[in-house]
Amino acid sequence: MIVRIFVNIASYRDKECYSTIKDLFNKAEFPDKIFVGLFNQVLPEDTECIVSEGDFSNCRIITTDSSKSQGVGWARSNTQSLWREEEFTLQIDSHSRFIDHWDTKLLDMLKSTNSAKAIISGYPAIYIPADDTQDETKEDLTSDIHAHEFDSNGLVMITSKRHSKLPETPRVSAFVAAGFIFGPSQIITDVPYDPFIYFLGEEISLAARFWTHGWNIYSPNQVIIYHDYVGKRRNRNWSDKKTWGLINKVSYMRVRHLLGSEVIENPKVLKDLNKYSLGQVRLLSDYEEFSGIDFKCRTTRTPSYFKDYDIVI
Repeated sequence: MIVRIFVNIASYRDKECYSTIKDLFNKAEFPDKIFVGLFNQVLPEDTECIVSEGDFSNCRIITTDSSKSQGVGWARSNTQSLWREEEFTLQIDSHSRFIDHWDTKLLDMLKSTNSAKAIISGYPAIYIPADDTQDETKEDLTSDIHAHEFDSNGLVMITSKRHSKLPETPRVSAFVAAGFIFGPSQIITDVPYDPFIYFLGEEISLAARFWTHGWNIYSPNQVIIYHDYVGKRRNRNWSDKKTWGLINKVSYMRVRHLLGSEVIENPKVLKDLNKYSLGQVRLLSDYEEFSGIDFKCRTTRTPSYFKDYDIVI
């Protein structure tokens, strides 16, 4: 039986959004089983960024004025509201590309983990959109994510190392990349997106929440998705929104409190946090041991599982 996949996309004034949706349908083996939920933040003059439901089959769209945006968590939370009980879900960014038959290959990859509560996630490979001087280019390398160091705001920064060759199987990981998360749609109900996370802290808080709710994370062993990391033509919320600094400050405090780096009592910071909390299946302290992060002392080390992996570049 071919199952359905809900693809949720939060887009912010992105000219690549239409091409992303077109590519994901064109490259799917069973496009009639793919359902897109798009939360599109645009201005009236952003004609190249506007996508209509009539442009594609199986596409649900909320279009909103980008000046009202409250950040990435708020936007992704809105995309999840468009889920209609599809069995699997894929979260991507609005500047992505796909390999042929990405849908069945992702399902096969998930099955190969032999885990009933498995998530596939990792930083996608690179693509560079075509422009007046060059055609679209892609780089076929996968990577593993690990913690780097804590920044001056008390948030751990995560980075990745690329493989010199593709791994034979999906590899255990403690981290997620928000631009590529695939798994059973139960993750939407188990770990709903926190709308109060502005941007930085999104991925580490989400990873800890998934893991403590009992979800096992695996990095992909094959390139499935490509991502535009340069974004020469993209607008950014923090460039448009004058009050972004205040929203971001509250978001930082929220993440630090959630992960035990700091105790916060400000009710504005803690608003509805019980809905977006850590799980009770596994302890945060066990996640720290597994991931190599000490949130309270703000230190990092290479996780033990990472040391056994093959050469990376």
